[in-house]
Amino acid sequence: MVVQLFNETYDYIESYKDVYVVTRNDKYGIVSKSDGAIIIPMEYEMLIPVSDNLIIAEKDGKFGVIKFNQFAILPFEYDSIRLIETKHLFFFKEAKLLTKKGDIYKTYKLKELEKATNYDKEF
Repeated sequence: MVVQLFNETYDYIESYKDVYVVTRNDKYGIVSKSDGAIIIPMEYEMLIPVSDNLIIAEKDGKFGVIKFNQFAILPFEYDSIRLIETKHLFFFKEAKLLTKKGDIYKTYKLKELEKATNYDKEF
């Protein structure tokens, strides 16, 4: 199914707050609801907004976390990332639950990631 939006065609459009998550040729991007301007280019295999500023993204078969300005908060190195109870992100590598340091049974709170500016820093 082809959908027309602001003189562009997409395979699928999903509304999220003041943006649309759009898909074309199996690639995801994010555009503004107000004018259709590209916020996140269509280069991801999956995009899941999880807060006003954070997005779980898949690129080249690996998952990471980016902000709406495309700044990577956590690198694309995880096999899976899951949002639990809208407050915590769980990270998986080789079927093991991980944190940034590789510890099992810990998670990141979304509020901590919202404040992060660089995934090389501990938050």
